[in-house]
Amino acid sequence: MCERLGHEAKGLKNYQRAYELDATYLPGLEGLGAALSKAGRWEDAAKVYQAILIHHRDGLTDAEVVDYYQQLADLNHKLGQDDRATKNLEKALELDPSHPPSLRLLANVHLAAKDYEECYETLMRLVPLVFGDERSALLIEIGRLAKTELDDPYRAIDAFEDANRQKPGDKEILEALLGLYRQSRQGPRAVEVLEELVRVEQDEKARVRLNQTLGEVYRDEIKNEARAVQYFNAALDLDPNFVKAFESIETMLSSTSNWSALEENYIAMLKRIPDTRAGIKEVLWKNLGDLYRFRLRSLEGATQAYRVVVKMKPDVPDNVEVLADLLARNPQTTDEAATAYQRLLALSPQKAGRSLHELLRIALAKKTLDRAFVYAQALKVRGEAQPSELEVMQLYGKQLPGQPKRAMTDKLWDNLLLHPSAKTPVAAISAVLWRSAGSVLAYQPKDYGLDKKRGSDWERVDLDAPVQSYFVNQLKLVRGVLATGGFELYAKTNSAEPLSPLCLEQPTLAMGKASPLLGETNRARLWFTIGRQLCALRPVFMLPRTLGAQRFNTLIDVAMRFVDPRYPARGDPADIQRFESALARLGAPLQNALRPHVTELLKLKQAVNTKPFLEGMEHTAVRAGYLLTGDIELCATLAKMPDPAAIPIRPEDKIAELLRFAVSDESFELRTRLGTAIGS
Repeated sequence: MCERLGHEAKGLKNYQRAYELDATYLPGLEGLGAALSKAGRWEDAAKVYQAILIHHRDGLTDAEVVDYYQQLADLNHKLGQDDRATKNLEKALELDPSHPPSLRLLANVHLAAKDYEECYETLMRLVPLVFGDERSALLIEIGRLAKTELDDPYRAIDAFEDANRQKPGDKEILEALLGLYRQSRQGPRAVEVLEELVRVEQDEKARVRLNQTLGEVYRDEIKNEARAVQYFNAALDLDPNFVKAFESIETMLSSTSNWSALEENYIAMLKRIPDTRAGIKEVLWKNLGDLYRFRLRSLEGATQAYRVVVKMKPDVPDNVEVLADLLARNPQTTDEAATAYQRLLALSPQKAGRSLHELLRIALAKKTLDRAFVYAQALKVRGEAQPSELEVMQLYGKQLPGQPKRAMTDKLWDNLLLHPSAKTPVAAISAVLWRSAGSVLAYQPKDYGLDKKRGSDWERVDLDAPVQSYFVNQLKLVRGVLATGGFELYAKTNSAEPLSPLCLEQPTLAMGKASPLLGETNRARLWFTIGRQLCALRPVFMLPRTLGAQRFNTLIDVAMRFVDPRYPARGDPADIQRFESALARLGAPLQNALRPHVTELLKLKQAVNTKPFLEGMEHTAVRAGYLLTGDIELCATLAKMPDPAAIPIRPEDKIAELLRFAVSDESFELRTRLGTAIGS
């Protein structure tokens, strides 16, 4: 009654009292044994069951004896007395060889003792005695035991196959069979299991991995390349980002030299990958291009692939070089090849020599003689010209026009001649300041000693006099070609100062009467030097060229602060005060003109750096000199000469920029527009 009411401790006391009254009373012993066992008093419980078997053996049925031996063995096992447990179980099974609890307990005893073979045999005896889910679970247990402890994949397979028949479509059983079939190199059986797993699996990521495994089995064990590719592609169809599957295809087809199949798979993969995965697509296109280049020997295919590669990443020199070489091999695409080599020139100065050789070859083939001549010049300056290329220079140099036939325009200046660094917001501010505030920023003639009332060492040169010196004639020619507009020229007595612009409202050049330039008879040298200085008369360059780098930098800071008072101005306080006063006189109209360009610079959230613009100004001046002379070698020599008013730039950098411009499409168009190109 106490047990039914849940008063187990009280029930145990009552059983003990009954035992004290009659130690042989069977119902009392049975209750006491169960209560002691439940209370964890296993040793006492074992004594009770032992007493039952001693005193009541003859009055018990065989089935009851078997149960008592099994219960006693269970207590022995819990007490760590496995030898006694085994003996008691053997007695039970001798009476009933098919007693499931005894077989289960015996298997556990063998397992605890690491007698795995005996455990396996005992569990196998139990299999026919259980049914349904219990039987499936038992077979899974046997399979795991055979696999992990007996290291016997074949007995494990038998168990899991039986379990699969009992419980078809169970993922745990199928996955275990898959591992065993692969371990025992039973490819076809592994495929069957994998295909079943694919059918029952609901999770898409898991199905991706299963298809990958199917491909690996067909590749490694069945040696069926086509089917392997099929399943690798099935994985990719489910998840195009599952790179492992495509790597498997690449490796396998490359190892068997199945290039046509690899081509098909590259194309299929490119169709799968979304445009948002540009990095992967670029790699695929490049690999496809190399497949066409080196394996399939398809010039057209390789060209098409590398066109896409370069379009996706136009600034990778190696890719541009490959495309250029491919295009150059096809007579129908030489124009495109030339464009690619031009692009390579801009991207990689290290590859300039090779590009120039190819461009020269293409130019000769197309009979574009002016380009051939310029490319040969560039190679000579680089010290890489072959004898045949020097002959090109000598031969076609005789056909050059004597001098420019037409003049520059503002559009040509802005679109073709200006260096990119001279097209920045700083450049725009510089131009606005001269056009809108030049009258208040410029110095007065007296500041340079040009005040006629006080007498001066300076003499104004009449540029319109009927008879002029050779120098003035060349100066006027260059002025006409560069379209710089009118200006005045002053010459200083007892001075050898070089030709340079002055910061006056009226554009003005000045030089010493003893300047070596006045005695120069080489007109190309004159053109270069004059053109270099006349560039300063362009509105964008007037202030930086005449104020000098330090004052110009201060002026830009003041202009920035004129629009945004929070911006700090750097430089000489006197210069800052002068510039601020000058700009303040023009007020809101100047602020409005400056605002869009200042706003662009403020977005950078750092102090304005005028150095790139000043370097761009110098590079533009050298470009102008080259445009007038057409002689790269001469310009490279003269560009090395110091110009006190220009920002210092390493000579090798000047020459590199000169070469880049000389062989650019912009330069060739300017030569044609001005009539300085061969045949123009």
